[in-house]
Amino acid sequence: MRYWRHVLSRAAQAAATDVRIGGASIAALLLGQIVLAVVLFLASGLTSANLPLRLTTALLPFLIFPAFFVFRIVSVPAAIDSERQARIAELERSIEDSKWAAIGGENARRHQLLSQFRELYKLSEDGLSPELVANLAWPPIEWLNNKLDRRGERRRIERIEAEKIYTRELEA
Repeated sequence: MRYWRHVLSRAAQAAATDVRIGGASIAALLLGQIVLAVVLFLASGLTSANLPLRLTTALLPFLIFPAFFVFRIVSVPAAIDSERQARIAELERSIEDSKWAAIGGENARRHQLLSQFRELYKLSEDGLSPELVANLAWPPIEWLNNKLDRRGERRRIERIEAEKIYTRELEA
C-alpha cells in the first residue's frame, strides 16, 4: 500500500508540474477553466435540447489535470524502478570500491561492508520487516554469505545475535 501511495503522490506532483499548477497559478488556472467552460456552454447553443452535450463540452477543460495524472500513473512506476536500479548499482559500486576504512582497521571495514550489504538488501527485496528497515536486524545469513563469496572475502558469517555478528575465517 505504501508503494501505491508513493506512486500516486509522484504522479500528482508530476501532473501538476506538467499542467503548471502551483501556488498562485492554481487560482488562475481554475478561473481560466471556469471562463472557458462557461464560454463553451453558451457557444454550444442556448436550447435545452442538447443539454448533455453542452455540459460535457463545458466540463472538458477540467479534464486537463486528470488526463495528465492518468498518464503519469502509468509512467511513474517505471521511473521509480529505474531510480531503484540506479541506487542498487551505485551501492554495488560503493561496495566494490570500499577496501579499507581509513580509521578502525579490519573490523570497521567488515562492519562497513556488511552495512552496505544491508542497504543493498533493503533496496533489492520486497516485504522487509520493520526491524530490518530500521537497521535493527540483518538480511538472511545465506544472502550475506553469498555476497561475501562473490566479493572474494575470506570470512563467512556463522550466526547473528542481535547486533553481534559471529564470523569465521575460511580455510585455505
